[in-house]
Amino acid sequence: PDKSIVTAGALTYINDMIYTAGGLNIFSDKPLEFFKPDDGEVNGRNPELVLVSVEPAMKWLTEEKYREMRPVIASNREVVIVVENRERNLAYFGPSFIYTLEFLVELLKQ
Repeated sequence: PDKSIVTAGALTYINDMIYTAGGLNIFSDKPLEFFKPDDGEVNGRNPELVLVSVEPAMKWLTEEKYREMRPVIASNREVVIVVENRERNLAYFGPSFIYTLEFLVELLKQ
């Protein structure tokens, strides 16, 4: 699938990280790994926050650009763009997992 628009299901470390940070993945009930979400289903699940992880090569993807590309999902919701780096990395698990978890805890407190 188009990896720029995949989401995390229940069978992912990202789902676990969101839960550990105090949040709830809107797809925590889907026994899947990563999959391409349907915009209508995302909208119907009414997320409070849209967390968008982008590789450094895609750092052009700003919040404004994301809102233009995905208006159904981004409308009236907080959108946080996370450009992957050594301290914030949602794409790969490893030592940066701890820093990313700390970032999510602080983000979800707001």
